[in-house]
Amino acid sequence: MKKLLVFALCMFIAGVASAGSIQWNISLGKKGFIADSNGDAMTGTLYFLLTDTANSLSDAVDLNKFADTLESSKLGSMELTNGKNTAVNTVTKSNTVLTPDTTYSFSLIVFDTANKQYYISSAIEQKAYDEAAEIVTATQVTFNQTQVGSTFAANWSPTAPAVPEPSTAALALAGLALLLKRRKA
Repeated sequence: MKKLLVFALCMFIAGVASAGSIQWNISLGKKGFIADSNGDAMTGTLYFLLTDTANSLSDAVDLNKFADTLESSKLGSMELTNGKNTAVNTVTKSNTVLTPDTTYSFSLIVFDTANKQYYISSAIEQKAYDEAAEIVTATQVTFNQTQVGSTFAANWSPTAPAVPEPSTAALALAGLALLLKRRKA
């Protein structure tokens, strides 16, 4: 019975506690675009994260869990077509990670899935707001050309460690086997 009451109390607190929200978008101008690691206009997904989380993605790369970590820690995402955003605005609604009236540092992750490279934008600080308040004053984070545009010249990081192809190892073993066979003869 005690466990049930404690569980019910926790659920009540979680339901009543206000969560923070933040609006975010990108503004690249008429000719601006987001490029992939080859410099071509990117078609893919941008991920909106807390800067601390974005900076810790290198640990996930070492563990070969980049995509899973990125997906589980994102606050929001935005689809790109030919380097431009297809949605005008995206809002993280009632996110339990954010507390209203608290300032956070946000970054975007540009993830080039085709080439397995990623880029972290420069950070922007903003306060989260309470979407459930009587008077809502929405705060917004806008990433522009200088933070995330034309990123092909940026410092791209690999998302997977360099591993030799299996065929290379197979050829090396075959060569060793031939050497051993020749010595015996």
